[in-house]
Amino acid sequence: MDDRSPPTQHIVIVEPNGDGHRLSYVADLARCALRSSYRVTLVVPDGAPEAEIHLAGLDETCEIVAHPGRQSLSKLSRRLGSDVLVVPDGDRVAVSIGLRLSIRRAWMGRGSIRILLMRWGHDLREPSLMSRARQFAKRVAIRRASRLDGVALVALASASGADTGEGLLLAPDPVRVSADTLEIARLRAEWDSTDGRPVVAVVGALDRRKNIPTVLDAL
Repeated sequence: MDDRSPPTQHIVIVEPNGDGHRLSYVADLARCALRSSYRVTLVVPDGAPEAEIHLAGLDETCEIVAHPGRQSLSKLSRRLGSDVLVVPDGDRVAVSIGLRLSIRRAWMGRGSIRILLMRWGHDLREPSLMSRARQFAKRVAIRRASRLDGVALVALASASGADTGEGLLLAPDPVRVSADTLEIARLRAEWDSTDGRPVVAVVGALDRRKNIPTVLDAL
């Protein structure tokens, strides 16, 4: 009888963008994998300013390597020997894989790839016809990617719970924004706004999707 333990699965989590809270998703996924006793490697930008905040302590339990830039994910998976390669902010990756469906019918890297779609539930809400057409093409490519062998797609569900996966698996967004009365009072004092005027916070990048002019008009 062979009593040797099976080899530990190697999970490689890849995030080329270290801005904002993207690395918090990397940290959540890494801790989840570690709880399941997997071997975990994180591939993140070298010197990312948010790494000290979100990845604190993980260097003791995970291998952390610098993102290789333009190297393909399939080559990266073979170089690092991944059993599962995970891409947390993976909309563009899924589109790229889907567009190559007519050439390749399977993930070309080692093991399998799992991709988290960050913006699946918002694609068709764009105002212009051109934007909607572009987003429709994106969704077609992603649907094609979901049919590839070795590829698993998961759509991020917003905190509101309003999104539907439309056939894709849903993952609840672990990021929550909340504040108690003490935090609000502290921020008002910090911003010199203790006279009761409303304070509106916009989370994330101030791009056109946040519709800042409408927010300003409402004030």
